[in-house]
Amino acid sequence: MKKSIIYPFIFIIIITTFKLTSYASEQSELSFSLPNDISNTDFNSSEEYIASKNGMKTSFLGKPFLKNNACYIPIRDLANAFNVNISYTPDDRIVILSKNNKMIIISPERIFEKKGTVIISKNSNKNDYLSSEQTYILKNNRSYVPLRFVMETLDYNVDYDDKNKIIRISNKTNEKIEDNIILSEEQNLIITSIAKFENEKEIHLSGSTSLLGEEQKIQADISKFNKNNSMLENIKIIADDGEYFANKEMFPNDSAITYSLARITDSGLKEPISLKIWASNHPYFHLLNTGISGIEKYKINDIKKLAFDGKIQKFSISSLNTDEFIEIGIDIEEKRLVTYTYKSSKKNIFNEFTIEY
Repeated sequence: MKKSIIYPFIFIIIITTFKLTSYASEQSELSFSLPNDISNTDFNSSEEYIASKNGMKTSFLGKPFLKNNACYIPIRDLANAFNVNISYTPDDRIVILSKNNKMIIISPERIFEKKGTVIISKNSNKNDYLSSEQTYILKNNRSYVPLRFVMETLDYNVDYDDKNKIIRISNKTNEKIEDNIILSEEQNLIITSIAKFENEKEIHLSGSTSLLGEEQKIQADISKFNKNNSMLENIKIIADDGEYFANKEMFPNDSAITYSLARITDSGLKEPISLKIWASNHPYFHLLNTGISGIEKYKINDIKKLAFDGKIQKFSISSLNTDEFIEIGIDIEEKRLVTYTYKSSKKNIFNEFTIEY
């Protein structure tokens, strides 16, 4: 009997990589008792959590737990048991697991940017795409990943013995083991640059955005800061038709977003503007939209180098959405985003900006 597990937001992308093939000589198995619910788990206890690896006693560095009928296990314990390669990108708190010609890129549970999971999978030189919203959970500075989702994605068997309350993970008999996928130099450069851009607290933009279908030149100063359990963006705008002040408040995991917009009068007062006709689509609330923010930057499908002036390298990027046009410029020495153009006919968004930090 298998425990039911929800599979929220996932993407599968294929990246060209060198390929070596070998075959597993023996089957490996890890088993452990069904853990407690997260609400009944003592993460501060020094008591070891005992497991069995190929019939031999072993222990976990952290305590597994259940949440919403899904079992979460410390990522380091999982990696050690099955030789899964793991890495961490601190700029956007992404965990990367790779094995068997697949890569799982998973974001943390509580995040203000777009979250979820990207899966890169080598499959007959063809791109496949799925959707889900699996995330990892951080407890006592230890990352926990959803066990069944991760291991079945990496082509392992996950079984639950309901009678004895035992979870077993095993590789498939005569499984084909292939080299790990490696992100290209261009992908790493783009991911790092976008992540740094997202983490900047003070940004100045100069360029154009669309307003009521018309392109408008603007200058914008954006300040981002945390407020209790939310992230605030204060946006000061000098446009062709006057000065404005916009405010956007975001809560973790897109649970809520609030907006306000005002015109700055000649006397310096803020005159509120009704957003009824705009809802959340007023362009001033989307000035930082590059089309590849948050987890989206791991979904880029095709990268083409454009002009290079000795310092700034420009790229055009094909995303998974055919209605989007994305072009960025990166300072390759500092690995910083310095220009971006994003157009979406579906979202009716147009941004073309030069950035100052």
